[in-house]
Amino acid sequence: MSLLKAFSDKMVFAKKHGHSGLFTMHDLSLMLNVKLDANFRNRISRACKSGVLERVANGIYVSPYALPDSTGVLEKLAMLLRWDHFNYISLESELSYQGIISQTMFNYLTVMTTGRSATFETMYGTIEFVHTKKNLDNIHDSLYYDHGNGMFRANRKRATSDLRKVGRNLDMIN
Repeated sequence: MSLLKAFSDKMVFAKKHGHSGLFTMHDLSLMLNVKLDANFRNRISRACKSGVLERVANGIYVSPYALPDSTGVLEKLAMLLRWDHFNYISLESELSYQGIISQTMFNYLTVMTTGRSATFETMYGTIEFVHTKKNLDNIHDSLYYDHGNGMFRANRKRATSDLRKVGRNLDMIN
């Protein structure tokens, strides 16, 4: 079996059996039991060129035959992009989610992170990471865990405070 067919078959199988459909390069190397080296990275590149894989963001791929569900895809992407940092949904995304601002955030996710600030534009929407220096021990009581998407979220007070801290427009708050 060719490696390209193996990519496709394994990803479709994984998606049918509960995987989110978003695969890291490490996921793919483990699924195929192949060493993640320069040769494997070249194979990934060829798989993208041939249409077997689609690159969503740096190191994250989908199969066009087993696309992820659109619900929660930005949150799943955020967790994969910043897996090694603490992240929580805040700012406009959280205030919109709670109905505190009238604007609805479609295909845009604002996340506070202990990692560096960055914005990722993907086929599913935009994820904006905003760096925070906040000591997590001091803010844990203003966060709650959302089991639906597997991320922490800011409460109203924390999201408003974060908005003020990063210098965003406060006029939209109802």
